[in-house]
Amino acid sequence: MSQNSTILFLTDYHTSLTPDHLSSDSIHPHLQQITPLNALVQSSDNVFIQSVIPSVADILASFPDTQYLILVAYFKDHSVTDQLSKLSRSFTLANINSLAVLVSNDHSTCSDGLLLLTESQFTDDGILNLLLSGKLNSQTNDQPLWIGFDPNTTTTKPNSKIISMFMTAMQYNLSFPTTDEPYPTFSESEINDLSAQIHSWDFKPYELSHTQQIHICFLILNHAMKSSSVQPLSDSSLWSFVKTAASFYSNENPYHNFIHATDVLQCMYYFLVSIGALDGFLPLTGSDANPEISPVDSQDSIGYSFGANIIDPDSAFAFLLAALGHDFGHPGLTNAFLSKQEAPLAKIYSHRSILESLHAASFTRYIAQCWPAVFQLTNSRELIVESILATDMGRHFVYLSRFRNSFRKFQEAAEISVSDVTDKKALSAQHRLALLRTLGCILLKCADISNVTRKLEISIYWGRILGKEFKRIEVLQGELSGSDNSNPSLETGSKEEVLALAKSQLFFIDTFARDLFTALSGTFPELQLTTDMVYSHGNHWQSVAENSI
Repeated sequence: MSQNSTILFLTDYHTSLTPDHLSSDSIHPHLQQITPLNALVQSSDNVFIQSVIPSVADILASFPDTQYLILVAYFKDHSVTDQLSKLSRSFTLANINSLAVLVSNDHSTCSDGLLLLTESQFTDDGILNLLLSGKLNSQTNDQPLWIGFDPNTTTTKPNSKIISMFMTAMQYNLSFPTTDEPYPTFSESEINDLSAQIHSWDFKPYELSHTQQIHICFLILNHAMKSSSVQPLSDSSLWSFVKTAASFYSNENPYHNFIHATDVLQCMYYFLVSIGALDGFLPLTGSDANPEISPVDSQDSIGYSFGANIIDPDSAFAFLLAALGHDFGHPGLTNAFLSKQEAPLAKIYSHRSILESLHAASFTRYIAQCWPAVFQLTNSRELIVESILATDMGRHFVYLSRFRNSFRKFQEAAEISVSDVTDKKALSAQHRLALLRTLGCILLKCADISNVTRKLEISIYWGRILGKEFKRIEVLQGELSGSDNSNPSLETGSKEEVLALAKSQLFFIDTFARDLFTALSGTFPELQLTTDMVYSHGNHWQSVAENSI
Protein backbone atom coordinates (compact mmCIF):
# COMPACT_ATOMS: atom_id res chain seq x y z
CA MET A 1 0.00 0.00 0.00
CA SER A 2 1.08 3.56 -0.58
CA GLN A 3 1.55 5.99 2.29
CA ASN A 4 -1.50 7.67 3.84
CA SER A 5 -3.64 4.59 3.37
CA THR A 6 -6.29 3.56 5.87
CA ILE A 7 -8.22 0.38 6.55
CA LEU A 8 -11.54 0.82 8.31
CA PHE A 9 -13.00 -2.36 9.79
CA LEU A 10 -16.75 -2.30 10.32
CA THR A 11 -18.08 -5.20 12.36
CA ASP A 12 -20.66 -6.02 15.00
CA TYR A 13 -18.29 -8.60 16.49
CA HIS A 14 -16.43 -5.72 18.13
CA THR A 15 -16.90 -5.51 21.89
CA SER A 16 -16.84 -1.71 22.06
CA LEU A 17 -18.93 0.93 20.25
CA THR A 18 -16.14 3.50 20.13
CA PRO A 19 -13.47 3.51 17.37
CA ASP A 20 -10.00 2.59 18.54
CA HIS A 21 -6.77 1.43 16.99
CA LEU A 22 -6.91 -2.15 15.84
CA SER A 23 -5.24 -4.57 18.21
CA SER A 24 -5.82 -8.21 19.06
CA ASP A 25 -7.38 -7.46 22.44
CA SER A 26 -9.94 -5.03 20.98
CA ILE A 27 -11.64 -7.63 18.80
CA HIS A 28 -14.15 -10.30 19.67
CA PRO A 29 -12.50 -13.74 19.79
CA HIS A 30 -14.57 -14.97 16.83
CA LEU A 31 -13.24 -12.14 14.66
CA GLN A 32 -9.69 -12.97 15.72
CA GLN A 33 -10.14 -16.44 14.26
CA ILE A 34 -11.43 -15.11 10.94
CA THR A 35 -9.19 -12.11 10.39
CA PRO A 36 -5.42 -12.31 9.78
CA LEU A 37 -4.55 -9.26 11.85
CA ASN A 38 -0.87 -9.16 11.07
CA ALA A 39 -1.52 -8.83 7.34
CA LEU A 40 -3.88 -5.94 7.98
CA VAL A 41 -1.61 -4.05 10.34
CA GLN A 42 1.45 -4.46 8.13
CA SER A 43 -0.37 -3.42 4.94
CA SER A 44 -1.57 0.01 5.94
CA ASP A 45 -0.51 3.16 7.74
CA ASN A 46 -3.71 3.28 9.78
CA VAL A 47 -6.11 0.52 10.80
CA PHE A 48 -9.29 1.33 12.73
CA ILE A 49 -12.27 -0.67 13.86
CA GLN A 50 -15.81 0.37 14.74
CA SER A 51 -19.30 -1.07 14.77
CA VAL A 52 -21.16 1.98 13.43
CA ILE A 53 -21.30 2.58 9.69
CA PRO A 54 -19.96 6.11 9.13
CA SER A 55 -21.09 8.73 6.65
CA VAL A 56 -18.90 10.05 3.85
CA ALA A 57 -18.60 13.32 5.78
CA ASP A 58 -17.37 11.41 8.84
CA ILE A 59 -14.74 9.64 6.74
CA LEU A 60 -13.52 12.87 5.17
CA ALA A 61 -13.31 14.52 8.59
CA SER A 62 -11.63 11.56 10.30
CA PHE A 63 -9.10 10.78 7.56
CA PRO A 64 -8.43 14.04 5.68
CA ASP A 65 -4.96 12.98 4.51
CA THR A 66 -5.81 9.44 3.46
CA GLN A 67 -5.05 8.81 -0.20
CA TYR A 68 -6.60 5.35 -0.26
CA LEU A 69 -9.29 3.76 1.89
CA ILE A 70 -10.21 0.10 2.22
CA LEU A 71 -13.53 -0.50 3.88
CA VAL A 72 -13.92 -4.07 5.18
CA ALA A 73 -17.36 -5.03 6.53
CA TYR A 74 -18.05 -8.18 8.51
CA PHE A 75 -21.49 -8.26 10.15
CA LYS A 76 -23.75 -10.80 11.76
CA ASP A 77 -26.61 -8.42 10.94
CA HIS A 78 -27.10 -8.56 7.15
CA SER A 79 -29.60 -5.70 7.20
CA VAL A 80 -26.70 -3.23 7.06
CA THR A 81 -25.77 -4.29 3.53
CA ASP A 82 -27.85 -1.59 1.84
CA GLN A 83 -26.21 1.07 4.02
CA LEU A 84 -22.79 -0.23 3.05
CA SER A 85 -23.71 -0.25 -0.63
CA LYS A 86 -24.95 3.34 -0.49
CA LEU A 87 -21.76 4.40 1.28
CA SER A 88 -19.62 2.65 -1.34
CA ARG A 89 -21.45 4.34 -4.22
CA SER A 90 -20.92 7.68 -2.51
CA PHE A 91 -17.15 7.25 -2.47
CA THR A 92 -16.79 8.16 -6.14
CA LEU A 93 -18.82 11.35 -5.80
CA ALA A 94 -16.80 12.28 -2.71
CA ASN A 95 -13.54 11.60 -4.60
CA ILE A 96 -12.44 8.94 -2.09
CA ASN A 97 -10.15 6.42 -3.79
CA SER A 98 -11.43 3.27 -2.18
CA LEU A 99 -12.39 -0.37 -2.21
CA ALA A 100 -15.35 -1.75 -0.24
CA VAL A 101 -15.30 -5.43 0.72
CA LEU A 102 -18.17 -7.39 2.25
CA VAL A 103 -17.21 -10.61 4.05
CA SER A 104 -20.13 -13.00 3.99
CA ASN A 105 -20.96 -16.58 3.09
CA ASP A 106 -24.43 -15.50 1.98
CA HIS A 107 -24.22 -14.42 -1.67
CA SER A 108 -27.70 -12.89 -1.50
CA THR A 109 -26.35 -10.21 0.83
CA CYS A 110 -24.10 -8.60 -1.77
CA SER A 111 -25.28 -5.36 -3.34
CA ASP A 112 -24.06 -2.64 -5.70
CA GLY A 113 -20.56 -1.34 -5.09
CA LEU A 114 -19.38 -4.15 -2.82
CA LEU A 115 -16.78 -6.84 -3.49
CA LEU A 116 -17.99 -10.09 -1.90
CA LEU A 117 -15.51 -12.44 -0.24
CA THR A 118 -16.47 -15.58 1.64
CA GLU A 119 -15.06 -16.16 5.12
CA SER A 120 -12.76 -18.86 3.78
CA GLN A 121 -11.42 -16.53 1.11
CA PHE A 122 -10.95 -13.78 3.64
CA THR A 123 -8.94 -15.97 5.98
CA ASP A 124 -6.52 -16.77 3.17
CA ASP A 125 -3.46 -14.64 4.01
CA GLY A 126 -2.32 -14.71 0.39
CA ILE A 127 -5.60 -13.39 -0.99
CA LEU A 128 -5.91 -10.75 1.72
CA ASN A 129 -2.36 -9.51 1.23
CA LEU A 130 -3.05 -9.39 -2.49
CA LEU A 131 -6.25 -7.43 -1.93
CA LEU A 132 -4.61 -4.94 0.39
CA SER A 133 -1.66 -4.40 -1.94
CA GLY A 134 -4.09 -3.19 -4.57
CA LYS A 135 -3.83 -6.12 -6.96
CA LEU A 136 -6.85 -8.18 -7.80
CA ASN A 137 -5.28 -11.17 -9.51
CA SER A 138 -2.73 -13.56 -8.01
CA GLN A 139 -0.30 -15.94 -9.65
CA THR A 140 -0.20 -19.67 -9.04
CA ASN A 141 2.15 -21.61 -11.31
CA ASP A 142 2.24 -18.50 -13.51
CA GLN A 143 -1.50 -18.77 -14.09
CA PRO A 144 -3.65 -15.80 -13.02
CA LEU A 145 -6.58 -16.44 -10.71
CA TRP A 146 -9.71 -14.39 -10.22
CA ILE A 147 -10.27 -13.09 -6.73
CA GLY A 148 -13.70 -14.13 -5.52
CA PHE A 149 -13.27 -17.65 -6.90
CA ASP A 150 -12.15 -20.71 -4.96
CA PRO A 151 -9.05 -21.93 -6.82
CA ASN A 152 -9.74 -25.48 -5.58
CA THR A 153 -13.11 -25.66 -7.35
CA THR A 154 -12.90 -23.16 -10.21
CA THR A 155 -10.84 -23.59 -13.34
CA THR A 156 -8.41 -20.80 -14.11
CA LYS A 157 -9.57 -18.21 -16.62
CA PRO A 158 -6.98 -18.40 -19.43
CA ASN A 159 -6.66 -14.70 -20.12
CA SER A 160 -7.73 -13.09 -16.87
CA LYS A 161 -4.53 -11.07 -16.53
CA ILE A 162 -5.37 -9.12 -19.69
CA ILE A 163 -8.79 -8.25 -18.37
CA SER A 164 -7.88 -7.52 -14.76
CA MET A 165 -4.72 -5.49 -15.25
CA PHE A 166 -6.75 -2.38 -16.00
CA MET A 167 -8.20 -2.38 -12.52
CA THR A 168 -4.74 -2.62 -11.00
CA ALA A 169 -3.21 0.00 -13.27
CA MET A 170 -6.01 2.55 -13.21
CA GLN A 171 -7.41 2.35 -9.70
CA TYR A 172 -4.30 1.82 -7.63
CA ASN A 173 -1.15 2.73 -9.51
CA LEU A 174 -1.97 6.05 -11.16
CA SER A 175 1.28 7.92 -11.58
CA PHE A 176 1.35 11.58 -12.53
CA PRO A 177 4.30 13.83 -13.43
CA THR A 178 5.51 16.23 -10.77
CA THR A 179 6.89 18.82 -13.19
CA ASP A 180 5.24 20.63 -16.09
CA GLU A 181 6.38 20.39 -19.68
CA PRO A 182 7.06 23.65 -21.50
CA TYR A 183 4.17 24.76 -23.68
CA PRO A 184 5.34 24.12 -27.27
CA THR A 185 5.71 26.93 -29.77
CA PHE A 186 3.13 26.89 -32.56
CA SER A 187 2.94 29.14 -35.57
CA GLU A 188 0.08 31.60 -35.88
CA SER A 189 -1.15 29.86 -39.03
CA GLU A 190 -1.30 26.47 -37.27
CA ILE A 191 -3.22 27.93 -34.33
CA ASN A 192 -5.65 29.62 -36.73
CA ASP A 193 -6.13 26.37 -38.67
CA LEU A 194 -6.80 24.32 -35.53
CA SER A 195 -9.14 27.02 -34.19
CA ALA A 196 -11.15 26.89 -37.41
CA GLN A 197 -11.42 23.10 -37.16
CA ILE A 198 -12.64 23.38 -33.56
CA HIS A 199 -15.59 25.46 -34.75
CA SER A 200 -16.56 23.23 -37.70
CA TRP A 201 -19.08 20.39 -37.58
CA ASP A 202 -16.96 18.58 -40.17
CA PHE A 203 -14.27 17.93 -37.55
CA LYS A 204 -11.77 15.16 -38.40
CA PRO A 205 -9.42 14.60 -35.45
CA TYR A 206 -8.15 11.35 -36.96
CA GLU A 207 -6.39 13.41 -39.66
CA LEU A 208 -4.42 15.34 -37.02
CA SER A 209 -1.16 14.38 -35.33
CA HIS A 210 -1.21 13.41 -31.66
CA THR A 211 0.35 16.76 -30.75
CA GLN A 212 -2.33 18.58 -32.74
CA GLN A 213 -5.05 16.61 -30.95
CA ILE A 214 -3.57 17.65 -27.60
CA HIS A 215 -3.40 21.23 -28.87
CA ILE A 216 -7.09 21.14 -29.87
CA CYS A 217 -8.01 20.09 -26.34
CA PHE A 218 -5.67 22.68 -24.86
CA LEU A 219 -7.24 25.52 -26.90
CA ILE A 220 -10.77 24.52 -25.89
CA LEU A 221 -10.01 24.11 -22.18
CA ASN A 222 -7.88 27.25 -22.08
CA HIS A 223 -10.71 29.29 -23.54
CA ALA A 224 -13.31 27.81 -21.18
CA MET A 225 -10.97 28.11 -18.19
CA LYS A 226 -10.62 31.85 -18.76
CA SER A 227 -14.41 32.17 -18.89
CA SER A 228 -14.87 30.32 -15.59
CA SER A 229 -13.92 31.19 -12.02
CA VAL A 230 -11.52 28.26 -11.61
CA GLN A 231 -8.02 29.06 -10.43
CA PRO A 232 -6.26 29.05 -13.82
CA LEU A 233 -3.29 26.95 -14.78
CA SER A 234 -0.31 28.36 -16.64
CA ASP A 235 0.06 27.39 -20.29
CA SER A 236 2.73 24.84 -19.35
CA SER A 237 0.61 23.32 -16.57
CA LEU A 238 -2.51 23.11 -18.73
CA TRP A 239 -0.52 21.57 -21.57
CA SER A 240 0.88 18.96 -19.16
CA PHE A 241 -2.59 18.32 -17.74
CA VAL A 242 -3.99 17.52 -21.20
CA LYS A 243 -0.95 15.59 -22.38
CA THR A 244 -0.91 13.40 -19.28
CA ALA A 245 -4.64 12.75 -19.59
CA ALA A 246 -4.02 11.69 -23.18
CA SER A 247 -1.46 9.13 -21.97
CA PHE A 248 -4.22 7.29 -20.10
CA TYR A 249 -5.98 6.59 -23.39
CA SER A 250 -4.57 3.47 -25.02
CA ASN A 251 -3.32 3.75 -28.59
CA GLU A 252 -4.00 0.01 -28.87
CA ASN A 253 -7.73 0.66 -28.93
CA PRO A 254 -8.98 1.20 -32.49
CA TYR A 255 -11.87 3.38 -31.30
CA HIS A 256 -11.73 4.22 -27.58
CA ASN A 257 -8.49 6.17 -27.75
CA PHE A 258 -7.50 9.83 -27.40
CA ILE A 259 -8.70 10.62 -30.92
CA HIS A 260 -12.22 9.75 -29.77
CA ALA A 261 -11.76 11.81 -26.60
CA THR A 262 -10.69 14.80 -28.70
CA ASP A 263 -13.72 14.34 -30.94
CA VAL A 264 -16.12 14.22 -27.98
CA LEU A 265 -14.54 17.29 -26.36
CA GLN A 266 -14.84 19.28 -29.60
CA CYS A 267 -18.46 18.19 -29.94
CA MET A 268 -19.28 19.23 -26.38
CA TYR A 269 -17.67 22.63 -27.03
CA TYR A 270 -19.68 22.99 -30.26
CA PHE A 271 -22.89 22.16 -28.38
CA LEU A 272 -22.21 24.64 -25.57
CA VAL A 273 -21.39 27.46 -27.96
CA SER A 274 -24.42 26.65 -30.13
CA ILE A 275 -26.88 26.89 -27.24
CA GLY A 276 -25.33 30.06 -25.80
CA ALA A 277 -23.77 28.48 -22.71
CA LEU A 278 -20.27 29.49 -23.79
CA ASP A 279 -18.94 32.20 -26.07
CA GLY A 280 -16.92 30.82 -28.96
CA PHE A 281 -13.65 32.42 -29.94
CA LEU A 282 -14.63 32.01 -33.63
CA PRO A 283 -18.02 31.73 -35.39
CA LEU A 284 -19.37 28.19 -35.75
CA THR A 285 -19.75 26.60 -39.17
CA GLY A 286 -22.05 23.76 -40.13
CA SER A 287 -21.36 20.95 -42.59
CA ASP A 288 -20.30 21.44 -46.18
CA ALA A 289 -22.20 18.25 -46.98
CA ASN A 290 -25.36 20.32 -46.89
CA PRO A 291 -25.02 24.10 -46.55
CA GLU A 292 -28.67 24.26 -45.47
CA ILE A 293 -27.81 22.23 -42.38
CA SER A 294 -26.23 24.82 -40.11
CA PRO A 295 -26.60 26.08 -36.55
CA VAL A 296 -29.66 28.22 -35.83
CA ASP A 297 -28.37 31.77 -35.55
CA SER A 298 -30.99 33.21 -33.23
CA GLN A 299 -30.61 34.39 -29.67
CA ASP A 300 -34.39 34.69 -29.39
CA SER A 301 -35.09 30.95 -29.38
CA ILE A 302 -36.07 29.19 -26.18
CA GLY A 303 -33.15 26.78 -26.44
CA TYR A 304 -30.53 29.49 -26.79
CA SER A 305 -31.89 31.54 -23.90
CA PHE A 306 -32.29 28.45 -21.76
CA GLY A 307 -28.73 27.26 -22.36
CA ALA A 308 -27.26 30.70 -21.73
CA ASN A 309 -29.08 31.22 -18.45
CA ILE A 310 -29.01 27.74 -16.90
CA ILE A 311 -25.50 26.57 -17.83
CA ASP A 312 -23.10 29.00 -16.14
CA PRO A 313 -19.42 29.21 -17.22
CA ASP A 314 -18.25 27.03 -14.31
CA SER A 315 -20.70 24.26 -15.23
CA ALA A 316 -19.76 24.53 -18.90
CA PHE A 317 -16.14 24.07 -17.89
CA ALA A 318 -17.06 20.98 -15.84
CA PHE A 319 -18.92 19.50 -18.82
CA LEU A 320 -15.86 20.01 -21.03
CA LEU A 321 -13.61 18.29 -18.49
CA ALA A 322 -16.07 15.40 -18.33
CA ALA A 323 -15.84 15.10 -22.12
CA LEU A 324 -12.03 14.99 -21.96
CA GLY A 325 -12.04 12.21 -19.33
CA HIS A 326 -15.19 10.30 -20.20
CA ASP A 327 -13.23 7.21 -21.39
CA PHE A 328 -10.15 7.72 -19.19
CA GLY A 329 -8.31 4.38 -18.99
CA HIS A 330 -10.63 2.52 -21.38
CA PRO A 331 -9.38 -1.07 -21.89
CA GLY A 332 -10.97 -1.47 -25.34
CA LEU A 333 -13.51 -3.94 -23.94
CA THR A 334 -17.23 -3.66 -23.20
CA ASN A 335 -19.24 -3.87 -19.99
CA ALA A 336 -20.94 -6.97 -21.33
CA PHE A 337 -17.59 -8.68 -21.95
CA LEU A 338 -16.21 -7.81 -18.51
CA SER A 339 -19.40 -8.95 -16.83
CA LYS A 340 -19.55 -12.23 -18.73
CA GLN A 341 -15.92 -12.98 -17.89
CA GLU A 342 -16.51 -12.16 -14.20
CA ALA A 343 -13.62 -9.69 -14.38
CA PRO A 344 -12.49 -7.97 -11.16
CA LEU A 345 -13.78 -4.65 -12.48
CA ALA A 346 -17.24 -6.18 -12.82
CA LYS A 347 -17.10 -7.41 -9.24
CA ILE A 348 -15.97 -4.06 -7.89
CA TYR A 349 -18.87 -2.25 -9.54
CA SER A 350 -21.40 -5.06 -9.13
CA HIS A 351 -21.80 -5.51 -12.89
CA ARG A 352 -23.34 -2.05 -13.30
CA SER A 353 -21.83 0.74 -15.45
CA ILE A 354 -18.49 -0.98 -14.98
CA LEU A 355 -16.27 1.00 -17.31
CA GLU A 356 -18.07 4.30 -16.77
CA SER A 357 -17.54 3.94 -13.02
CA LEU A 358 -13.84 3.27 -13.64
CA HIS A 359 -13.53 6.32 -15.91
CA ALA A 360 -15.28 8.59 -13.41
CA ALA A 361 -13.33 7.34 -10.39
CA SER A 362 -9.95 7.45 -12.10
CA PHE A 363 -10.45 10.80 -13.83
CA THR A 364 -11.71 12.56 -10.71
CA ARG A 365 -8.68 11.23 -8.85
CA TYR A 366 -6.52 12.61 -11.65
CA ILE A 367 -8.16 16.03 -11.36
CA ALA A 368 -7.86 15.99 -7.56
CA GLN A 369 -4.11 15.43 -7.80
CA CYS A 370 -3.27 17.58 -10.82
CA TRP A 371 -5.83 20.42 -10.68
CA PRO A 372 -7.56 20.31 -7.26
CA ALA A 373 -8.95 23.84 -7.71
CA VAL A 374 -11.50 22.38 -10.14
CA PHE A 375 -13.36 20.77 -7.26
CA GLN A 376 -13.68 24.10 -5.50
CA LEU A 377 -16.20 25.06 -8.18
CA THR A 378 -19.77 24.52 -7.02
CA ASN A 379 -21.08 21.05 -7.95
CA SER A 380 -18.17 20.43 -10.34
CA ARG A 381 -17.33 16.93 -9.06
CA GLU A 382 -20.97 15.86 -9.14
CA LEU A 383 -21.51 17.20 -12.66
CA ILE A 384 -18.36 15.51 -13.99
CA VAL A 385 -19.09 12.13 -12.39
CA GLU A 386 -22.76 11.98 -13.31
CA SER A 387 -22.12 13.07 -16.90
CA ILE A 388 -19.51 10.35 -17.37
CA LEU A 389 -21.76 7.69 -15.82
CA ALA A 390 -24.50 8.69 -18.28
CA THR A 391 -22.41 7.46 -21.23
CA ASP A 392 -23.29 3.86 -20.33
CA MET A 393 -25.36 2.77 -23.35
CA GLY A 394 -26.81 -0.01 -21.22
CA ARG A 395 -28.77 2.71 -19.38
CA HIS A 396 -29.51 4.79 -22.49
CA PHE A 397 -33.28 4.69 -22.20
CA VAL A 398 -33.19 5.62 -18.52
CA TYR A 399 -31.38 8.86 -19.31
CA LEU A 400 -33.47 9.59 -22.40
CA SER A 401 -36.66 9.20 -20.37
CA ARG A 402 -35.25 11.41 -17.62
CA PHE A 403 -34.37 14.10 -20.15
CA ARG A 404 -37.79 14.01 -21.79
CA ASN A 405 -39.59 14.22 -18.46
CA SER A 406 -37.38 17.00 -17.12
CA PHE A 407 -37.75 19.19 -20.19
CA ARG A 408 -41.26 18.34 -21.32
CA LYS A 409 -42.60 21.72 -20.23
CA PHE A 410 -39.85 23.50 -22.13
CA GLN A 411 -40.74 21.63 -25.30
CA GLU A 412 -44.36 22.72 -24.93
CA ALA A 413 -43.54 26.32 -25.79
CA ALA A 414 -47.17 27.32 -26.10
CA GLU A 415 -47.65 26.81 -22.38
CA ILE A 416 -44.63 28.70 -21.10
CA SER A 417 -43.02 32.00 -21.95
CA VAL A 418 -39.34 32.47 -22.66
CA SER A 419 -39.00 34.65 -19.58
CA ASP A 420 -40.38 31.88 -17.35
CA VAL A 421 -37.96 29.38 -18.81
CA THR A 422 -34.88 31.55 -18.54
CA ASP A 423 -35.52 33.56 -15.38
CA LYS A 424 -32.85 32.46 -12.92
CA LYS A 425 -34.79 33.86 -9.99
CA ALA A 426 -37.78 31.67 -10.84
CA LEU A 427 -35.68 28.53 -10.35
CA SER A 428 -34.68 27.27 -6.94
CA ALA A 429 -31.08 26.24 -6.45
CA GLN A 430 -32.20 22.63 -6.16
CA HIS A 431 -34.25 22.79 -9.38
CA ARG A 432 -31.43 24.47 -11.27
CA LEU A 433 -28.93 21.83 -10.11
CA ALA A 434 -31.30 19.07 -11.22
CA LEU A 435 -31.57 20.68 -14.65
CA LEU A 436 -27.80 21.09 -14.84
CA ARG A 437 -27.24 17.43 -13.98
CA THR A 438 -29.74 16.34 -16.63
CA LEU A 439 -28.19 18.65 -19.21
CA GLY A 440 -24.67 17.44 -18.50
CA CYS A 441 -25.80 13.83 -18.89
CA ILE A 442 -27.68 14.35 -22.14
CA LEU A 443 -25.08 16.63 -23.75
CA LEU A 444 -22.23 14.21 -23.04
CA LYS A 445 -24.33 11.25 -24.19
CA CYS A 446 -24.99 13.04 -27.47
CA ALA A 447 -21.37 14.10 -27.87
CA ASP A 448 -20.22 10.53 -27.19
CA ILE A 449 -22.31 9.10 -30.05
CA SER A 450 -22.18 12.15 -32.33
CA ASN A 451 -20.39 10.15 -35.05
CA VAL A 452 -23.75 9.39 -36.68
CA THR A 453 -24.52 13.12 -36.91
CA ARG A 454 -21.33 14.16 -38.70
CA LYS A 455 -20.83 14.33 -42.48
CA LEU A 456 -21.35 10.89 -44.04
CA GLU A 457 -17.68 10.22 -44.86
CA ILE A 458 -16.76 11.09 -41.25
CA SER A 459 -19.56 8.92 -39.89
CA ILE A 460 -18.41 6.00 -42.05
CA TYR A 461 -14.84 6.31 -40.76
CA TRP A 462 -15.97 6.12 -37.13
CA GLY A 463 -18.38 3.27 -37.86
CA ARG A 464 -15.64 1.16 -39.39
CA ILE A 465 -13.09 1.57 -36.61
CA LEU A 466 -15.73 0.90 -33.96
CA GLY A 467 -16.56 -2.29 -35.84
CA LYS A 468 -12.85 -3.16 -35.79
CA GLU A 469 -12.75 -2.81 -31.99
CA PHE A 470 -15.88 -4.94 -31.59
CA LYS A 471 -14.30 -7.57 -33.85
CA ARG A 472 -11.24 -7.74 -31.59
CA ILE A 473 -13.51 -8.30 -28.59
CA GLU A 474 -15.36 -11.03 -30.48
CA VAL A 475 -12.06 -12.80 -31.23
CA LEU A 476 -10.89 -12.47 -27.62
CA GLN A 477 -14.20 -13.88 -26.43
CA GLY A 478 -13.65 -16.89 -28.62
CA GLU A 479 -10.12 -17.39 -27.30
CA LEU A 480 -11.33 -17.24 -23.71
CA SER A 481 -14.15 -19.71 -24.30
CA GLY A 482 -11.88 -22.08 -26.25
CA SER A 483 -14.20 -22.08 -29.26
CA ASP A 484 -13.63 -19.31 -31.80
CA ASN A 485 -16.97 -18.97 -33.57
CA SER A 486 -16.33 -15.41 -34.76
CA ASN A 487 -17.07 -14.49 -38.33
CA PRO A 488 -14.10 -13.79 -40.63
CA SER A 489 -13.08 -10.17 -41.14
CA LEU A 490 -14.51 -8.56 -44.27
CA GLU A 491 -12.45 -6.61 -46.76
CA THR A 492 -13.07 -2.89 -46.39
CA GLY A 493 -15.22 -1.62 -49.23
CA SER A 494 -16.44 -5.05 -50.28
CA LYS A 495 -20.14 -5.55 -50.86
CA GLU A 496 -20.39 -7.72 -47.77
CA GLU A 497 -18.54 -5.20 -45.59
CA VAL A 498 -20.67 -2.26 -46.79
CA LEU A 499 -23.85 -4.23 -46.15
CA ALA A 500 -22.67 -5.19 -42.65
CA LEU A 501 -21.82 -1.54 -41.97
CA ALA A 502 -25.21 -0.44 -43.25
CA LYS A 503 -27.00 -2.88 -40.96
CA SER A 504 -24.99 -1.85 -37.89
CA GLN A 505 -25.51 1.85 -38.59
CA LEU A 506 -29.23 1.38 -39.17
CA PHE A 507 -29.59 -0.57 -35.95
CA PHE A 508 -27.78 2.10 -33.96
CA ILE A 509 -29.70 4.97 -35.54
CA ASP A 510 -33.09 3.27 -35.19
CA THR A 511 -32.47 2.02 -31.65
CA PHE A 512 -30.59 4.89 -30.04
CA ALA A 513 -29.62 7.94 -32.08
CA ARG A 514 -32.78 9.10 -33.84
CA ASP A 515 -34.91 9.53 -30.71
CA LEU A 516 -32.03 10.95 -28.67
CA PHE A 517 -31.11 13.71 -31.11
CA THR A 518 -34.75 14.44 -31.85
CA ALA A 519 -35.25 15.07 -28.14
CA LEU A 520 -32.09 17.20 -28.05
CA SER A 521 -33.07 19.45 -30.96
CA GLY A 522 -36.61 19.63 -29.61
CA THR A 523 -35.23 21.48 -26.59
CA PHE A 524 -32.36 23.21 -28.41
CA PRO A 525 -33.36 24.18 -32.00
CA GLU A 526 -29.77 25.39 -32.50
CA LEU A 527 -28.77 21.72 -32.68
CA GLN A 528 -31.30 20.75 -35.36
CA LEU A 529 -28.37 19.92 -37.68
CA THR A 530 -27.70 16.79 -35.58
CA THR A 531 -31.22 15.46 -36.09
CA ASP A 532 -31.17 16.34 -39.79
CA MET A 533 -27.92 14.43 -40.22
CA VAL A 534 -29.23 11.38 -38.35
CA TYR A 535 -32.31 11.20 -40.58
CA SER A 536 -30.22 11.75 -43.71
CA HIS A 537 -27.79 8.98 -42.77
CA GLY A 538 -30.65 6.67 -41.84
CA ASN A 539 -32.15 7.12 -45.30
CA HIS A 540 -28.75 6.53 -46.90
CA TRP A 541 -28.09 3.29 -45.06
CA GLN A 542 -31.63 2.06 -45.65
CA SER A 543 -31.09 2.57 -49.38
CA VAL A 544 -27.74 0.75 -49.23
CA ALA A 545 -29.30 -2.18 -47.41
CA GLU A 546 -32.21 -2.45 -49.84
CA ASN A 547 -30.00 -2.22 -52.92
CA SER A 548 -27.69 -4.91 -51.56
CA ILE A 549 -30.42 -7.51 -51.32
